[in-house]
Amino acid sequence: MVLGRKFNFPIALEGAHKIKETAYFHAEGVASEEFRHGHEAMLDKDFPVFVLSSDIDFYKDYLKLFGELQKAKAPLFVLSDYNKAVVKNKSKAFVKFKKTNEITESFQFLVLLQLLAFHLAILKEIDVNNPRNISKYVDH
Repeated sequence: MVLGRKFNFPIALEGAHKIKETAYFHAEGVASEEFRHGHEAMLDKDFPVFVLSSDIDFYKDYLKLFGELQKAKAPLFVLSDYNKAVVKNKSKAFVKFKKTNEITESFQFLVLLQLLAFHLAILKEIDVNNPRNISKYVDH
């Protein structure tokens, strides 16, 4: 599951799509404020959650969410420009980005999610240049 908010929500959708399309893992992009509306039922130790966050929205909702993820034993991976020890301690992995602005940070998140999908596919020995069941259409 990839959670995002504001500018990062479409990035969460695209990141989840790339993971499905490239590595054949079930992934969902979810608006973080919608997480508690059914998505939390998916949580367990085998269903990782990636959180995309900038410091503007970080402490408002995410710390409570991180506690819920810990109770469910869901592996939490945080991608953020916010560097607080409490966040690092609650996550399995923490990737800190250079602080820029919400829009350009979204592009940083997107590149990382694309690389994640690529490397997951490589680990599964999937030919990333020939994904299955993907028809390509090019109009000249």
